[in-house]
Amino acid sequence: MVVQSFSSLDAQPAYAPWVRMVAGHAGPDAAELLGTYWAHGNPEVMRGRCAEARLRGASLHEHLRPAYFPNIETFVLTEVNATPLRDRLLQADLDRILADSQQVLEQFIQDGRLVIPLAGYVLAATPT
Repeated sequence: MVVQSFSSLDAQPAYAPWVRMVAGHAGPDAAELLGTYWAHGNPEVMRGRCAEARLRGASLHEHLRPAYFPNIETFVLTEVNATPLRDRLLQADLDRILADSQQVLEQFIQDGRLVIPLAGYVLAATPT
């Protein structure tokens, strides 16, 4: 069995500060709504699940891969619109999130586009 998962939100160099900023504008529920990617972020929990399923030799390979967006606004709108957060935000809140996202994410601009590093892992195990 092979499982690919993103690492925890705290391990994400770009998403973690961005989600904290959004939650500052939209409330703590925003972090939960934007946090579904990171639900299986603890590889030790996944190793435990492998053991419970009687799988052995759970090897782990951690990686950092980029996600590309043409710009920060596209990233923000993609992430917000992909969740119920979209229906909970007033336009003024979204405008503040867009403005503050420039500051939070500007360090991830490369060659005119946004390059978001995504920390993750691959876990492989075999039946016992």
